[in-house]
Amino acid sequence: MQEQNAKFFADKPDESTLSPEMKEHYEKFERMIKEHTEKFNKKMHEHSEHFKHKFAELLEQQKAAQYPGK
Repeated sequence: MQEQNAKFFADKPDESTLSPEMKEHYEKFERMIKEHTEKFNKKMHEHSEHFKHKFAELLEQQKAAQYPGK
């Protein structure tokens, strides 16, 4: 996703060559991309934390099953 974002921003024409409508269009997409990226990163962080917790939980269950009484 970051690669695609970088490509989009790198391919943007010089603002002095854009019509007001196209400038507005690019600004709208830039905002949308940034918002989407922030939401995506936040969600991935939440999922990552959830899976770390779940993995630790499953690891403890496996240890308890392999070594009962410890």
